[in-house]
Amino acid sequence: MRGIAMELEDCRFPLLKAIKYGCDMKEMLNKVDWCVMLASMPMLPGEERRDLIKKNTKLIKAYADVLNEVAHSKSKDISS
Repeated sequence: MRGIAMELEDCRFPLLKAIKYGCDMKEMLNKVDWCVMLASMPMLPGEERRDLIKKNTKLIKAYADVLNEVAHSKSKDISS
């Protein structure tokens, strides 16, 4: 995560004010205005693509639920 943060800092995007990263979903997503979620669970031997999609859907749903709870009130849930 630190490497990705460093890459974003190097880009010097004018609208990027701060980068936070960590393991506590509620702490990291508290009052966010924008969030881009990318699921990346690895496919295990013997799994089919649909198995991977089911696992990633559960992961994204967990984050969407926390976003709905703690994100900035003007943030919009587009997960459904």
